[in-house]
Amino acid sequence: MKIANMDLSWFRGASKRVCLETEGKSVVIYGDNATGKSSFADAFEFIMTKGRIEHLAHEYKDKEHKNCLRNTNAPSDATTRATIEFDTGESVSIVMPQEETNYFAREML
Repeated sequence: MKIANMDLSWFRGASKRVCLETEGKSVVIYGDNATGKSSFADAFEFIMTKGRIEHLAHEYKDKEHKNCLRNTNAPSDATTRATIEFDTGESVSIVMPQEETNYFAREML
């Protein structure tokens, strides 16, 4: 199974909607500091480990990193979302509305 694309909205450093289309190929992400590169790696780790980003564990005491996933510039009505779509057509995603506290949802479509 290979990643076809990753789609982020208001997740960590990603604002609005950002899509990384890998088409199942190897990808290198590069760019200036603070441009959101790590957001893709963090989203992948969070989704695949069902709610854990290891390198943030020392910064955030709550188990599910509730205070560090949502982009701090997100409008109050924005929904934080991260989706991984695989080359098989299946996808896994998290959806986190601002007011919700139990936001981790795994969806295989």
